[in-house]
Amino acid sequence: GLSDKTLADLFKGMAIDPSAKLHLAEPTYSPYTYRVTVNSKTGQPFNWTAEILTAVNWMSAHPLSGTSGQSITVVITPTDMIPGMYDTAIRIVADDQEIEPQTSLVRLVVAVQIHDVYLPAVFR
Repeated sequence: GLSDKTLADLFKGMAIDPSAKLHLAEPTYSPYTYRVTVNSKTGQPFNWTAEILTAVNWMSAHPLSGTSGQSITVVITPTDMIPGMYDTAIRIVADDQEIEPQTSLVRLVVAVQIHDVYLPAVFR
């Protein structure tokens, strides 16, 4: 058996939030910032490193290393981009090889014009 292991050892894991982000923008929009938080599922701390899987000029992320409980600040800059759909991802790897790496997907949709749609609310 695994008598030398604790429950925390057996159930190690990383949780990231959000695991995916969709941003809708026009080419004239200002940069948009959000955070990806890296947490330990068991409360046991670990160090991590992150990388942007596909290098893009419309997104930056920092810091690219840290400790569980910390966040990565992600900046999406749609300014002057051609309308279309753009994808990349941030992969986060723990220094403990028993912890499965996690990936946060990032999708940017740039449209010529975004229209606000208001739907009526019906209460009964």
